[in-house]
Amino acid sequence: MTHSEASEAPAALAAGAPPQPCGTAGEGIADLSPVDLVLEYLGVADAMARRLWRPGHHRDDLRQVARLGLVHAALHYRAEIGERFVPYAVATISGELKHYLRDQSWAVRPPRGLQELRLKINSARPALTQSLGHNPTAAELGDALGVPAGRIREALLADASFVHDALEQFDTSEGEEDPRALPITF
Repeated sequence: MTHSEASEAPAALAAGAPPQPCGTAGEGIADLSPVDLVLEYLGVADAMARRLWRPGHHRDDLRQVARLGLVHAALHYRAEIGERFVPYAVATISGELKHYLRDQSWAVRPPRGLQELRLKINSARPALTQSLGHNPTAAELGDALGVPAGRIREALLADASFVHDALEQFDTSEGEEDPRALPITF
């Protein structure tokens, strides 16, 4: 499906035409150059960037990373092995975005084990809060997750180094001081 055909697709669907499969090797996608593939599927990359957006990251940065993943997918795609392009591109773009988010979301990057434990704690905390009727202690979280309380405390400290707000929001270009900005001392 070319870019012009994709533009006409909604009108064809409205007229009752059956939908065409997207990204299959049999529809001539193998004949598209990497540049044409990127132009054809920019919307997929942009949608994935919107879906994986997290506070503290600029949407434009995520869109750029997603588009870079699309370029990588287009350059490495091999239609001759029978793989469909869209699932291949989605996996590549998703990997690029997750890698970017993992590496850019920490003020100080803790070991991966603590990052993963932090995610488990954040997943378990709402259910524990509901069942206990209060915010769970480190010991209660540890019992629920089968992890020593000391390790839970380490993961909770690591959570504090996760960047939730972009630092640029405190930047004032007109010389005004932001009352929320803290003075930095060394």
